[in-house]
Amino acid sequence: MQSKWFIALSPEGAARQAGTETMRAFESILGKDRCKAFDCATYLSAFSSMLKQPDHTVTVDLLNQSLLVQCLAFEATHILVLALSPVTLFTLAILRKQRVKTAHWFYEDFRRAGYWKDVLNGYDHFLAIQKGPLADECARRGIPFAYVPTAAGRACAESAGNAQAPRTIDVAFVGIPSSYRVHVLQTLLASGISLAIAGSGWNSYTGPLSPCIVSGTWTNENQSREILCRARIGLNLSLNSPAADPSNTHLSPRVFDVIASHGVLATEDIPLAGETLRGLRYLAFGDAQDAVAEIKAALGDMVAWQARCEENARAVLRDHTYLNRVKDILALCE
Repeated sequence: MQSKWFIALSPEGAARQAGTETMRAFESILGKDRCKAFDCATYLSAFSSMLKQPDHTVTVDLLNQSLLVQCLAFEATHILVLALSPVTLFTLAILRKQRVKTAHWFYEDFRRAGYWKDVLNGYDHFLAIQKGPLADECARRGIPFAYVPTAAGRACAESAGNAQAPRTIDVAFVGIPSSYRVHVLQTLLASGISLAIAGSGWNSYTGPLSPCIVSGTWTNENQSREILCRARIGLNLSLNSPAADPSNTHLSPRVFDVIASHGVLATEDIPLAGETLRGLRYLAFGDAQDAVAEIKAALGDMVAWQARCEENARAVLRDHTYLNRVKDILALCE
């Protein structure tokens, strides 16, 4: 019997973008008759608008009823719930009784999205972009755990083989602001490094970085590609300084987009960077001043980095696409 996969798409933000990429990969590998998407955003919006008095709990219950009916009607053998999708433990229990294998791909920071603890027991497989407490708790509960990072988005992957536009900016950063990120970016700017900054929340920032902000709202994959392709170096920064707990700091999905866009990747020196980016050339730094030193050294050696970036981009297209990740998920869960 061939497997049939039912995929609950993330309702918002970068998680939704990764979910869309994941669904495309499932369709490419299995064909559209063996996989079906359930768009959580559509159902949350529809049910919320139907209620005279909006109630999130009721909305989520109605979503879960619809998901359950559609999943069973599709005769799914597996359900993959993507990050932030509000699928309840009760729904997962019913699906498991119907012999549907349950899996979750958690590509959020476990500190910020703590819901995983409440639903963990409903999953046959738990996949995540971090290890630490996630792996430990899965082991304690007897749930198979796998480290599965995200991948290069389609927009950046498609640009990997194309001629690149002139790179007129030293460093690009795409992500929401935080005090730690602002500190590092302001340190770079003060050292004379030119910046392009984008991401939701930057429209509320006022300070020396203001002239560098090219978009202060949500930045989609095409906008990210345009920004990254204009920069010599793409910067990965954690939301909070990883100094206190580097082993549990995750790697942003955009690291692969930077490399696919033929840019030099600069990222904090954390264990997951060494593991995930093995075989790729990149800049690793400690604190903000170290970032300045590493970036300035690379800017002075861009001729040598050009060949490295081309090799990196080829490696990402070979090993770090959503097709690669979905193949891994199928191998782990089937």
